[in-house]
Amino acid sequence: MALKPNINDREKDKFLQTTSDKTAVRTVLYDEVGNGISVNDDGQLHVVLRGAVDECNSTATPLGIGGVFTGTACDMLDYGIIFVSVFADEASATDGLSIQQSSDGTNWDNSDEYTVPASTGKTFSFQPAMKYMRVVYTNGATAQTVFRLQTVLKKTNSLPSSHRISDAIIDDDDATLQKSVLTGKNASGNFINFGATNGGNFKCSLEELENDVSVNSNSQLKTTTFDSSGNEGQKIIGIDYLAGNSGIDRATETLQIITYEHHEIHAGSHFYICSFETLDDGDSADFAVTTPNTAKWAHMTFQVEGTSQTEFYIYEGSAVTGGTATTPLNNDRNSANTSDLTIAKNPTVNTLGTMIYSQSKGLVGATPSKADSEGVVTREREIILKQNTTYIFRITSRQDDNIVSYCGEWYEHTNKN
Repeated sequence: MALKPNINDREKDKFLQTTSDKTAVRTVLYDEVGNGISVNDDGQLHVVLRGAVDECNSTATPLGIGGVFTGTACDMLDYGIIFVSVFADEASATDGLSIQQSSDGTNWDNSDEYTVPASTGKTFSFQPAMKYMRVVYTNGATAQTVFRLQTVLKKTNSLPSSHRISDAIIDDDDATLQKSVLTGKNASGNFINFGATNGGNFKCSLEELENDVSVNSNSQLKTTTFDSSGNEGQKIIGIDYLAGNSGIDRATETLQIITYEHHEIHAGSHFYICSFETLDDGDSADFAVTTPNTAKWAHMTFQVEGTSQTEFYIYEGSAVTGGTATTPLNNDRNSANTSDLTIAKNPTVNTLGTMIYSQSKGLVGATPSKADSEGVVTREREIILKQNTTYIFRITSRQDDNIVSYCGEWYEHTNKN
């Protein structure tokens, strides 16, 4: 019967007294240089699974512009994990670091690829999935002066590369894919899995806050209204109103509304030109109105009044030169907004364009009554002018000394849909 290695004399005597075989043989194992193999206090053989540097896939020789280092196929069957560490003073080519694996050492079917930044040490770890492995590294557009690439093979699995919390993470960092199911214990003592919404978002509940966020036992979320300045408003319940925003008159409890055109005045987007002049028979006053090449369109109404017969025309697609620039005024005199239309009075008309509107009011001659002879042309329904187009608005008198008053109003609006 063999004794435990490294047994002392006292233990030896005790061992011999308790065995029927009084002859014992002591065996000692030595390594190749004469070192005795160690055993711990429990008689267990001390074994170290040493890793190895793969010299065939390691190098310290700098690469030139676009230079390539190609390692040699290494048998991975005795190893549990591959570590590749690299440092270079110049960046690699895109996906320049390639760790390739092969079943036969010839066909490199699997590869993991990374882009290595300049002057930044990086470590990557890989699971040996096939018999052979090699490292291929391609340098970028600048020749290296410093390059260190080392491949270490370990017998047992180790912690992959890690990062400090403060370190920035990039797409080429090494990572381990983890899929987990989150489970929690509810108030009844049962463990349940947490779910997700139909949109794939983490599902959560506000019920822990109870009535602080609900007005009816968590059936509806309680919200707080705020005015335009960010101040908390009042609930629109009973006799309380959201002051300044509810649209309800406090005295009469009637809903207060304004037309959309009126709203545009408040928004500072409503403009006008108004004036008068005296025209003789056959005289005309022309206004060239040009719209901008944008989707902010002009919604226009107008009114023309003459003391005698008056004609009014609108031409579209006109071409003009010169004229006296007329500046539109903002109906909100507190607003600094300006109109996007350009208006020129009495320009030279090169092309009149297509007539899209005409109207004549009043009678010619001295005998009709004053009411019959006066001309009033008006359009209360807005006309939306075409973008990037010039119009001629022409007022023509059919009697001498015709005092003509005119007013054009419009708001500029971009469609919401």
